[in-house]
Amino acid sequence: MKQQQLGSVGEVIAQSAVKNNQKAITTSINIGFILVGVAIIGLGMGAFYKLYWENRFRKLKHDPNKKPSNVSPSAAKAKAQALYTAMKGMGTNLQVVKNNLTGVNYNGWVDVYNAFGKRSGSLNFSLGNSGDEDLIEFLQGDLSENELKDLRRLMGADAQNAF
Repeated sequence: MKQQQLGSVGEVIAQSAVKNNQKAITTSINIGFILVGVAIIGLGMGAFYKLYWENRFRKLKHDPNKKPSNVSPSAAKAKAQALYTAMKGMGTNLQVVKNNLTGVNYNGWVDVYNAFGKRSGSLNFSLGNSGDEDLIEFLQGDLSENELKDLRRLMGADAQNAF
């Protein structure tokens, strides 16, 4: 009889161990899913940062110590589009670039630069916006140093050091 009771106690202990082991396995699986989920979210956030956020366009601010902009918002958009059209693709229409930036003061330059934003160049094979360029990058990539100096001289006196 005593042996039969021990068998019952042993059976209860064995059943309890099986239940506890099932809980441990279930907990391990849940923790595994959580870790995999966190890793996937982390990789997604890292990719978003590298492809988009790190290379986002940062607007310039007006300088309150300089003359107000001599370019209206609609003219800034038109100039930005004309500049992009003149510089996109093979070759640059230097005369269009000069026509659109001649006489532009510093705060006018800021308006044109901000209206330009970041745009795709002719050979952009990157994911996200990391291959996109702002107006300064376009100008420096398309014009020689002498052409840049000439362009700076055509701009307003306070804008000659803008880029």
